[in-house]
Amino acid sequence: RPGTRCITLMAPVLPPRCLNGFGRSFILFSVQIEVNRMGKGLFIVLEGIDGCGKSAQVTALAEWIFSNYKRIPGLVLTHEPTQSKFGKEITERLANKGEDPSAQKERILELFVLDREDHVDNIIAPMLERGCIVVCDRYKHSTIAYQTAQGVLSSHVIKQNDGFPIPDLTMIFNVPVDVCI
Repeated sequence: RPGTRCITLMAPVLPPRCLNGFGRSFILFSVQIEVNRMGKGLFIVLEGIDGCGKSAQVTALAEWIFSNYKRIPGLVLTHEPTQSKFGKEITERLANKGEDPSAQKERILELFVLDREDHVDNIIAPMLERGCIVVCDRYKHSTIAYQTAQGVLSSHVIKQNDGFPIPDLTMIFNVPVDVCI
């Protein structure tokens, strides 16, 4: 399309910590992404359950991007929930072992949406406008999966997340639960 260029990301992806018996072996992934030349950045999201290796993959991807793309205006690593007041409340509520998360499912969904709104407005959108690559550990896909598992109707969770930026690339790490524990 006019005004776009196509780049190929081919980065080493290190095995998750739970599979690191493979030593320094790695998998190459290659994906082509159209990037708007009008100064828009690239938004990459990594998703998966706790312990699947997302954070290790974020680090490996960031190191690869940083060493191979010297002309980018910036590389931003971020995560959800954030450290905003909403993100902190999410973390506190989920860490409270005495409470059943499904009993507060609507409030947790509301907090995730408020946290994401703050995240998009103050970090993601401004950095993308500057042409940066933004790599996010968890995003709206996790909210949809986890809140639906808590008993909130998926259509309601999806509607609450409408309007947020759609990532240029989402990588979902599908690792069995027993491997991640």
